[in-house]
Amino acid sequence: MSAWAIVLLGLGLAVDSALVALALGLRAGHRRVRAALAVGAVFGVVHGVLTLLGSAIGANVADWFARIDHWIAFAVLAALGIKGLLEARHSDDAPRELAPWTVLVASVATSLDGVAVGFGMAVAGEPASLIALSAAIATALGSTSTFLLGRHVPASGRRAAHIAAGLVLIGLGAGFLHSHLTAPQ
Repeated sequence: MSAWAIVLLGLGLAVDSALVALALGLRAGHRRVRAALAVGAVFGVVHGVLTLLGSAIGANVADWFARIDHWIAFAVLAALGIKGLLEARHSDDAPRELAPWTVLVASVATSLDGVAVGFGMAVAGEPASLIALSAAIATALGSTSTFLLGRHVPASGRRAAHIAAGLVLIGLGAGFLHSHLTAPQ
């Protein structure tokens, strides 16, 4: 696999995480830079580790996991999206601190595609380590950046931003579900 293909795959894997990090950044508390670095680090490490885990587990479990991964991703992203929509009602309130559990669950949900890529690499006999590293770096940088973008949404636009972020998260989850349910078997 070429270096460009590895970089592009890493960037492609990072997109979901960056969008979720933006949604989290909309509701971050006063320690935004510290929180952004933590979100980026958690999202990046989880994406890299799950890609390697997918490669290590291999093709035997891939078939079973492929039957449910889209449902897991849909459920978690839809729940986060609905939570964002509900928070839009209270967008004038002071931003809340992010719970570590929320960040971890969101990072796992957006990294399930890395598990699939790792599985695919194992089946193809390709090493997944460079792809995992590329995904981890792209995810960490993208998630940190987009999380920080959330701070630039003015207070007057937070309600609309929460609604948009919630709909994007639900759409991402529905997209995962749709692509897996309509893919040729």
